[in-house]
Amino acid sequence: MQTALHIKNLVAELTAERVDSAVIVKTAFYKKERTAYFYLKIKGKSLMALVFSYHPAGFGFYYVPASKVDITTREKPWPIFGLDGAEVTAFEQWGFDRLVKMSTVKNGKGQTVIFEALGVNGNIWLTDESSILQATLRNRKYTAGDRYQPPPPLEGLNPFKVTSSGLEKIIGKIEKPTTAAFLLEKNVLGFNRTLAVETARRAGLDQADIRSFDSQALEMLAEVVKGVAGHFDGVSPGYLYAVRHSPEVYPFRLRSVDGEPEKFKTLSLAVMAMASRRQVSVEEADEEKKIITAVEQAARRLQKRLPKLEQDLKEAGNYEIYRKMGELLKINMDILKKGMTEVTVKDVFSESHKPLKIELDRALSPQENIESYFKKFRKGREGGELLKRRLVITRNEYEEILKILTDLEFIFNLAR
Repeated sequence: MQTALHIKNLVAELTAERVDSAVIVKTAFYKKERTAYFYLKIKGKSLMALVFSYHPAGFGFYYVPASKVDITTREKPWPIFGLDGAEVTAFEQWGFDRLVKMSTVKNGKGQTVIFEALGVNGNIWLTDESSILQATLRNRKYTAGDRYQPPPPLEGLNPFKVTSSGLEKIIGKIEKPTTAAFLLEKNVLGFNRTLAVETARRAGLDQADIRSFDSQALEMLAEVVKGVAGHFDGVSPGYLYAVRHSPEVYPFRLRSVDGEPEKFKTLSLAVMAMASRRQVSVEEADEEKKIITAVEQAARRLQKRLPKLEQDLKEAGNYEIYRKMGELLKINMDILKKGMTEVTVKDVFSESHKPLKIELDRALSPQENIESYFKKFRKGREGGELLKRRLVITRNEYEEILKILTDLEFIFNLAR
C-alpha cells in the first residue's frame, strides 16, 4: 500500500517533470477496472500517464510513460470531468496525507482535481476555484454548493520533524513492553510495518523494550526516522520487494528484508508493477476466501497461544518453589503412591517446619510426579526471560493480525 511518504515521492517526480506546464491530452475511466487515466503532454517530452486505481486487489497512484500502460479490458472508457485539453498549473500534496491537488485551467476557467489516494476507498473530486464541488468520479453524495471537505487528518508524528522529546512523550503513556517498530508504526505518519521495522533495524533498536531507551537511544531513533523519510523526498529509483509474500515498493534498499529486490527507474514504475502483480495474484483464485481464512486461522493460533504463554510465564516465576517441592517429594517418596492427588509433608527447608500441601497428578507414578516438579523448575529457570519476549511478540502479532483481518474484510466489502 502507498503511504503519505509514497505520495510525497510521487509529487516530487511530478514536480521534477514540470507537470505544472503539462496539457491533459485525454482522460479515460474504466469503471469495472476501477482505474482512471490522465494522459499528459509536456512540450519536448513523450506522452505520460497519471494513473489512479482503487482496484480492491491492486490499487495505486503513479506517473509513467504512456507506452508502459497496458489496457487489456474491452470495456468502453469514459472521459473524466471534461478535462481533455485543460492545462495543468500546479500539483501538490495536501498536508502530509494521501491527498493530492492538481490545479487546471481550461478556456480561462480554473478548476482543481483532488485525488484521494486512499486505496480501495479512493476517489477523485472536481472543484471550482472556491473549492465548491463540481463532480465526483465515484458515486458519492453531495449537494450543490457544498465545499470539498478532506478526510479527517491522520494523527501522529510528522517523520520529517520527529524529535526525541516527541517520542519520549508517547513512550511515557505506554504501560506494557513494546518494540520500537511497533511504536513507529502506530505513531509516525506515513510509516507502515515494513518502514517501522526497517527504521528500528537501522537504529540498532529492534530488540529492546522502548521503555528502557535512554536519551541517546531516542535521539538515534529520531534521526533514523528522518533519514528513512528523507529517501522519499525527491526523485529516486524504485525497489520492489516480496514482504510477507506480498509486493511492496520503496525508494531505497531495505536491510530488514531478505532477497534481492527488482529495481525500476522510478518509484512510480515500481508502484505500477506492484499494483499489477497484486491484481493478477488475486484474480488467479478465490483470494478473498483464501486470505480471510488464512488470517482467521493465524488469529486463532495466536489467541490460543497467549493464555498458554501467560500460564507458562506465571509458572516460570515460581520456579524456586518447584525445586523445593521436588526435593520434599523426593525425601518423602516412601509415602507416595500412584493415584494420589495431593500429599502433605513437613517443609524441612523452612524454620518452622510447617506442613506443606503438594498437588500430585494421579495419573503419574511417584517418580514421575517428582520429575514433573523438577522439570517445571528447570523450565522456569532457563526460560523466564525468553517467555517474556515471546509473550510481547505474540501479543503484538495478535493485535496486528486482528487489524489486518478488519482491513481485509473492509476492503473486500467495498469491492463487492
